Amino acid sequence: MLLNCYLLQFDLTASDIPASCDTLDDYLFPIEPGAVRLAPDGKIYYSRAYKSPGVNSYPYADSMYNYINMNLSVINEPDNIGAACNYQPFSFYLGGKRTYYSLPNNPDYDLGALAGSVCDTITGIAPSPLENPDSYREGVRLYPNPANSTLYASGMPEGKNEMQVYDLYGRLLLKKQNNSSSGVIDVSSLSDGVYNIRIKNETGEYFKKRFVVIK
Repeated sequence: MLLNCYLLQFDLTASDIPASCDTLDDYLFPIEPGAVRLAPDGKIYYSRAYKSPGVNSYPYADSMYNYINMNLSVINEPDNIGAACNYQPFSFYLGGKRTYYSLPNNPDYDLGALAGSVCDTITGIAPSPLENPDSYREGVRLYPNPANSTLYASGMPEGKNEMQVYDLYGRLLLKKQNNSSSGVIDVSSLSDGVYNIRIKNETGEYFKKRFVVIK
């Protein structure tokens, strides 16, 4: 029996979340649904496997290469609704590799401790120089991530702010003054790797985020 599969989007800010359901994609055999993952670059990647009619498709035969199993589908702007989310099926080429149903997990190591959890047992580490317990702001967007030469930030409070880039040892590498709710900093001098950015405004509030430089 052939079944339809759907990729659905819900607006979690809507007063009636079920009613906000929107269909981004639907498809039939031989395209089969796989994992959906939010990646560190803020995009959602969607893996789909190819099920060849009448043939064992796991593992794929050496000759079984096609646009379905050689690409991931991508939701480029997942916070936007409907067509504005810029969903692009089979748009991320895997460089000649093939996908089945799964995707790697991308844990967020910046979530912090969970109050009351017995798992949060690392208590003897001194606070990072980037930490400010009252200051992490939601709504600030950092992009592109990974970055190549320029890093942008939007959604910051109006007024003067300073963008500060640190390495993972807490050493200040770059800083840039801005005068609006959006900012830009040149990271072309940084080598490939992982960095932290801190944004401080006139009231002393901070935003901290980890980003990657790839050239």
